Amino acid sequence: MENPIIFSVIMAAFNSERTIEKALKSIRQQDFDQSAIEILVIDGGSMDATREIAKKYHAIILDNPVRLPEPAKTIGLKYARGKYICIMDSDEALRSKNMFQKRYELLHHHPDVKCLAIGLDTPKRSRPCSYYINAVGDPFSCFIYRTYKDSMEGLIKDKCNKNEKGEYIAYFKEDEIKPIGDSGTVMDRDFILLCYMKELETET
Repeated sequence: MENPIIFSVIMAAFNSERTIEKALKSIRQQDFDQSAIEILVIDGGSMDATREIAKKYHAIILDNPVRLPEPAKTIGLKYARGKYICIMDSDEALRSKNMFQKRYELLHHHPDVKCLAIGLDTPKRSRPCSYYINAVGDPFSCFIYRTYKDSMEGLIKDKCNKNEKGEYIAYFKEDEIKPIGDSGTVMDRDFILLCYMKELETET
């Protein structure tokens, strides 16, 4: 009997050979049972070595005919089998080897928590815009949610309470738009599927 998948990493990619190896290596170097981690690389038709590198790290490669990253997330959600979804970009890498273990322990012991941030670095040789977006947040998200302040933290800070460890926990009302699916997050799969259900049904 196969071990259950705990983490499904959804990674959009397109001509990402310069950075994707560092991203994938940071996942495969995690101090977490690797048989409980699946990597879904959603490829937009790369014409470089992206797919070959992904195979090297035993990633499942899915095609993204639209190429854009948002549809890639939806494709990934359809195929993901893990209890938790981790969304990463191909130009990001996990900062330490215990990122998954620490997030798993917190989510497992606090089932009321549905989404966590995860520490990411920008691999060397990334495009300048990647450094900018990873440092200050996605400008498009800032525009849509109109909550940008001074950094990525400002995207959700108005919805957060700070605990004694200095961590921020965001609370959203039922009728509020929730910024779900941004890169650098680990989320409860069942909760996210409920949020995405309408979009998934529409595309089926």
